[in-house]
Amino acid sequence: MATRGRPSKDINEDQVLALKTIGFKWKEIADLIGVSDRTLRTRRKEFTQEILTYDVINDYELDNIIQDILEDSPNSGERMITGALLSKSIKVKRQRVRESLDRVNPNRQSLSRRITRRVYNVASPNALWHMDGFHKMIRWRLVIHGCIDGYSRLITFLNCSNNNRADTVLNLFIGSLNRFRCPLRIRSDHGMENTSVARWMLENLGVDKKPFITGRSVHNQRIERLWVDVKGYVASLFIDLFRAMETDGLLDIDDELHLFCLHFVFIPRINRLLNEFSSSWNNHPLRTEKNMTPNQLWSRGFLESETLVDDTSLVDENYGIDDFGPEPELQTNNNIEIPEIENPLTEEEEQYIIDHFVPLENDGNYGINIYTQLLEYLSNLE
Repeated sequence: MATRGRPSKDINEDQVLALKTIGFKWKEIADLIGVSDRTLRTRRKEFTQEILTYDVINDYELDNIIQDILEDSPNSGERMITGALLSKSIKVKRQRVRESLDRVNPNRQSLSRRITRRVYNVASPNALWHMDGFHKMIRWRLVIHGCIDGYSRLITFLNCSNNNRADTVLNLFIGSLNRFRCPLRIRSDHGMENTSVARWMLENLGVDKKPFITGRSVHNQRIERLWVDVKGYVASLFIDLFRAMETDGLLDIDDELHLFCLHFVFIPRINRLLNEFSSSWNNHPLRTEKNMTPNQLWSRGFLESETLVDDTSLVDENYGIDDFGPEPELQTNNNIEIPEIENPLTEEEEQYIIDHFVPLENDGNYGINIYTQLLEYLSNLE
């Protein structure tokens, strides 16, 4: 006997819940997966996994969590904190975040870091990534390498290293592909640290696809704009800390042992904060995108088109340039080399400090105590 009605629509529970977790409304999810509100509402009753709704969390618990976020990123405003909470799978109403901020820091000044609406000619997620390096910490032989999806502003990688080598940038890029897939092309400046990624793109996508575009830093505004927030939320904290250590006589940048200890203790701490910043950024609402987050824009873009939008006829030296974006600071030298610090330890000594000095441990003094203890120990070995 023939059955009546349309065949049942295959709805992937994991996909639906993933979209809900990053903040999509049920109606928006229904539109994205191509079903009616009623169909999705009916099928949700069959779900076996818990659906993320507004958390039942009291004000005291919320204040403590937001206080922890502010201790790591004291310049975070309401939207970045909302993103940080969502990255921790904590969903609360914006009004509660605002009230908690007033309780935790009643003298706070509202940060109005506006993401300016710009004319931008990138058609889909992964059509163009912007890649660059942040060199404001060169004094301590540190550099932050980052990459952002132009369409959604999603951060695909952000990491601090003690070198500016091309193989370091390539490894970060390759590591991001498992999570964010391969972009059609990348825009960067002329820095030599980008050459291995350029070679990889040309070999794997083909020269005719124009997969790698180079130009001046002032033409890479999407990621140059990101550096403003990376400096404000992350880098400035460590720049101020390192300068204070120099002033107090704890750090001598001309002493290789001092720099070795600095890198051992603080690179993991910087990267922990960069990871937290990336999660907050990717989940913070954008005013100019109807309060959608970079995560939502990136996910929606892929769901709305089965394949990436690509028209090589549109790709020239001006592709991905944001004429209405803010110009970054002028850089006169794109080829920045960082002298490598020689490891002074034997294998046994290195294993000892790994076992006995934990960089991410809370020493109550921003890592300075761990640094001074390590420096004292290694100085006694000489």
